[in-house]
Amino acid sequence: MKDKINSILSEVKTKISEAANENELQNVKNAYVGKQGALSMLMKEMPKLDAALRPEMGKVLNQAKNQVTELINSKRTELKLKASEVSPDFDCSVPGILPPKFEDQRVAENLAYTGAIKDEIMNIELLSYSLLEYLRDHYPDLLTARYKLDSVSDMPGYEILEKIGKKRGFVISGGEIDTERAANMVMDELRASKIGKITLEIPKEI
Repeated sequence: MKDKINSILSEVKTKISEAANENELQNVKNAYVGKQGALSMLMKEMPKLDAALRPEMGKVLNQAKNQVTELINSKRTELKLKASEVSPDFDCSVPGILPPKFEDQRVAENLAYTGAIKDEIMNIELLSYSLLEYLRDHYPDLLTARYKLDSVSDMPGYEILEKIGKKRGFVISGGEIDTERAANMVMDELRASKIGKITLEIPKEI
């Protein structure tokens, strides 16, 4: 089993590295650490092992799943940073298109949060990650109250979104969270002032 785990690890590392967007990365996650994923399915083979080997193999398997999760999270952060970059070829005179460069990326994000920049040209999931991290840092009480969450301190945006999706019952086949639906809901509720009275620019950012 150890050889099989190592083989899967080698394969998933390549898949994560090649993922070009959030959808592809989510597919990798589902295929390897989702409920029906390759590593998750190996757990079902544990009873077939010699009893003396199960503790060690269980530990190795859990370590592998944790490693894959960490790699996926790291790649997600990388994709988020790339998504925040704006092509210098964009025409800033066209409505709904980001100007070529903002001195502060927060300005661009704030415009997108409010809908001033069309959702069609944005990755809503990635946008919701940064919004949730902003709310985590500046309005944690409103965030936790609205979505009935426990403490979100130090929690990355994608994890907060998954928890919100789970709370709202946005579960799809295989037990995975429909993060796209959750992201759209969060953005809609922000724009409808359902999360609470929020200021997107605080004094130190002005």
